[in-house]
Amino acid sequence: MKKTLKIIYICIFLFVISFPTLFMGVYIEETKADYKTYIKETPMQIEEIYEDQELSDIIPNVKTYYNQHVAKRQDVIDFWASMLYSIDVSMNKSITIGKAGMLFYSGTIRELRGSIQRKDNLVNRDLNTIQKLSNSLEEKGIDFLFVIAPNKATVYKEYLPDWYTEGESESYREQFNRLYNEGEYAFDFLDTTDVLIDAKEEHGSILYPNTDAHWSPLGAYIAYNEIVRTINEEYEIVEIKEYRINEHQAASQMRMIGRRYDLIMEPVADIYFKDKGSADLSYLDGNTNWKRYGELTNDEAFQDLNVLIIRDSFTGRLTPTLEQTFTKVGIVHYQTVLIGDKHGQSLDELIEVNNPDIVIFQIVERALDELEDIDRSVFEQ
Repeated sequence: MKKTLKIIYICIFLFVISFPTLFMGVYIEETKADYKTYIKETPMQIEEIYEDQELSDIIPNVKTYYNQHVAKRQDVIDFWASMLYSIDVSMNKSITIGKAGMLFYSGTIRELRGSIQRKDNLVNRDLNTIQKLSNSLEEKGIDFLFVIAPNKATVYKEYLPDWYTEGESESYREQFNRLYNEGEYAFDFLDTTDVLIDAKEEHGSILYPNTDAHWSPLGAYIAYNEIVRTINEEYEIVEIKEYRINEHQAASQMRMIGRRYDLIMEPVADIYFKDKGSADLSYLDGNTNWKRYGELTNDEAFQDLNVLIIRDSFTGRLTPTLEQTFTKVGIVHYQTVLIGDKHGQSLDELIEVNNPDIVIFQIVERALDELEDIDRSVFEQ
């Protein structure tokens, strides 16, 4: 009997490991090669397709073909990723699984420990760049505010894996703050880290979703309050009617570790606030790419002011409140207007279009090193 059971187990094992290959032809899926061309060939055609190529060129192509067409590919990946996730092991070295299943970019943990260091003179150069941007706007009669959104790992150190230990060196964000305070910099600067850490006492772990590197709508609302108060303490703030924990589809970090994020739900803190009119969205030249200039107008907003936000992806969850606060909110990614050959729209052009009273430059902590890539010619004449 035992011998029969062993044979059955071996047969099941062999079937499981051979299933993806044996049934390639049954479950073959159309996939995009280079995001443009659909691969529809079957394995039997490989010899014909590659008959004029050297063997060294064929092998990588066959491997790619197999990886793309293996039977039940996504299900196999999801099963394996789920098994690893259950023991806090990530399939992707760029993602670290922390306590309670909270996901972190691995690089942000290294930043937090001070493992990624920059010399003070290079950070001062970045600060000088921001100062020059502020000065150029001040000459036009425009106020300026530089805002840092913290990494999730910075706010939720207590959810990092047990192996995490504090580093002896300061993080780049801490270095940036220190040199700003030591230097003679005059631009207005807000680091939202402390206010978010303080908010944990009331709100716990819901300021950032488990599988998203960005702040939650509630976390964004807390940052919004601090931004508006920094601009002017007397400005009216959008009031929250309530916030509720709702189930949302898991976000991009879950996909990055191989999970079927579209089938996984997670709790997210959504906010509901008293509307102050509805904003109309328009795009310059009709280009709806999220990194290019978009404009929200709301004649019923609290403050009859125009704001231009040079942003990254964190601003996305700030706009529902900002559009209720300012009559015109222009939004453009910093890479579009400030960084080298990436900028496709002129900062001067956007200032002319938006006619801002205030320019807010918002950037996430993990992207601070990109400040060194800013093309000063964009705002220096």
